[in-house]
Amino acid sequence: MKIPVVVIWGPKGQPTWPHPYLDCEASGKEFVTKLASAFPDVEFVMELAKTDADGERILKKYPEVSGFVVYLATHRSWGLDTLAQAGARLVLVDQMYAGSGGLLCFGAAARNRGDKVIAVGSSNFEDVTRAVNVLVALGKMAESKILVYRDGDLSDYARLLKEGWGTSLVGSTAAELNAAYDKVADESAQELANRWIAEAEAVVEPTEEDIFKAAKLYFAMSAEMERYGADAVTIDCLTYIYGQKLTAYPCLGFMELNSTGSIGVCEADLSSTMSFLFLKHLIGRPGYVSDPVIDEGANQIIYAHCVATIKPYGPSGLQVPYTIRSHAEDDKGASVQSFLPLGQMVTTLEISVEHKGITVHTGKSVANVVEPKACRTKLACEVNTERILENWNIAPGFGWHRVTCYGDLRREVKYLAKLQGYRLVEEDK
Repeated sequence: MKIPVVVIWGPKGQPTWPHPYLDCEASGKEFVTKLASAFPDVEFVMELAKTDADGERILKKYPEVSGFVVYLATHRSWGLDTLAQAGARLVLVDQMYAGSGGLLCFGAAARNRGDKVIAVGSSNFEDVTRAVNVLVALGKMAESKILVYRDGDLSDYARLLKEGWGTSLVGSTAAELNAAYDKVADESAQELANRWIAEAEAVVEPTEEDIFKAAKLYFAMSAEMERYGADAVTIDCLTYIYGQKLTAYPCLGFMELNSTGSIGVCEADLSSTMSFLFLKHLIGRPGYVSDPVIDEGANQIIYAHCVATIKPYGPSGLQVPYTIRSHAEDDKGASVQSFLPLGQMVTTLEISVEHKGITVHTGKSVANVVEPKACRTKLACEVNTERILENWNIAPGFGWHRVTCYGDLRREVKYLAKLQGYRLVEEDK
């Protein structure tokens, strides 16, 4: 991936802010070196902007990048109007005491116009990397592909997805998935099923045959993802199961995918799949899609679903305890009840491509609820329930599902909304 760094230049040896001796080109090169060290998989290319005409030159030179990092080595804003008004994503970074005027004044003008611009002024380089990381994640989104199993025409969504994010969408059928299922070696499926059973705290309702079928479906999904070159898979599982188009629930297979750095998402939910993709590319952690339940008496939201990650900090992180359960809504098949870490900050979001909106709220995990009603995994978090109730779906297009990830990522989600030109709803504000 290539990301240009536009260094705003000012002449050396002339009276200017912050002093006449500043070497903008040298400080720009130093900044690019620090970025390259922080993101070794990204190629950062420096471009000097010395006049407004450089904006058009840079646009033509880099027509397909995810965006530009702008290093304000001085307080001018050469070419930035051209870049911003062309719809380019810009991450403005102040060289403190040198570019501060440009950061504040151009940043305000861009914000008032609704340009895809975010601004960082900080002596802590980690603040810079947090902002640039969102741009990097967007670049990875543009290289990603989603495989969806759902009946019906997805062409309109696929077009919006490609135009707005660069992400590709490919649709398939239950028949194709079943054909892949039939090709899975029983020995491989049995080995995985045995491991799931051995690692589980308990197996409650499912039979060994249920778990074996779930393992076969995992290998089928993996094979189809490889065949299509997909980074994520989502299946209209409830429709397919109730319509007898699938022989097993994909819940345990999704658990395995999400534990190994891939992505499996329930119910052909493309908004949640996009949220999963962003989280993977941002911090390498899986999401947890849920049907939230509000408890005002405890000031908690309970995230409930029959699929949950067992490695909330990523493939190389902690594996949490889990039990193997039936799917709660029909008491059939095999799903997972995960017991997730407590006392931790979590971020919950949902991305709506059709409505160009993003929701976010944060909370603290406080309990793994064991209750027979609703889905198997139920993570309770302390949140501002009053505000969430008032703000839930205040903008259209989000539905019931939300995606939760460990870590405080509110700032990154706000950056994402600005860089995408999306409406942001902070549900707990």
